[in-house]
Amino acid sequence: MGIGKIDLAAAETLAQDIITLVSPAMDRAEVAGSIRRRKPVVGDIEIVGIPADRERLIKLLSCTGMHIKPGVPGVVQWTPKSDAKYLRVHLSVGVNLDFFLGTPENWGGLFLMRTGSGVDANGNSFNGFTPGIFSRWCAADDGCRRAAPAPGGRGLLRSPGHGLRASRGAIGS
Repeated sequence: MGIGKIDLAAAETLAQDIITLVSPAMDRAEVAGSIRRRKPVVGDIEIVGIPADRERLIKLLSCTGMHIKPGVPGVVQWTPKSDAKYLRVHLSVGVNLDFFLGTPENWGGLFLMRTGSGVDANGNSFNGFTPGIFSRWCAADDGCRRAAPAPGGRGLLRSPGHGLRASRGAIGS
């Protein structure tokens, strides 16, 4: 979580401004995390994207604040690597931006993971996500990880534009 907290309306505006700023370097970018779950108070901005130009993305994000080291508490200045899968920026407004970078193949899983439980602040499921639909990830024959259905569940079929699919031979299928 970032250093500061902001209300949902301000966070939504900030996230959309960042997506607009970085759009020339992206094939796709979507707001995730507590903003997408509609939490009234937001601790950080989470965006999931598929970069078209990573170097340009890093430069564009430099305009929003200071790049900081991912995975450590607090604000530790950091120079991001062009092959990073996760960029973190301490925004000039005092909250952190967590920018998760995926590929067309892993987009769905990454977006689902970064969006969270699929339940909004009132406990209602949203966007077709069902809480608890997955209980584990498993390795597929091609070496990639796929979502395995929860025991007794039917799993998730591959949807257009999403990288999730039920794996063959998954436990519980």
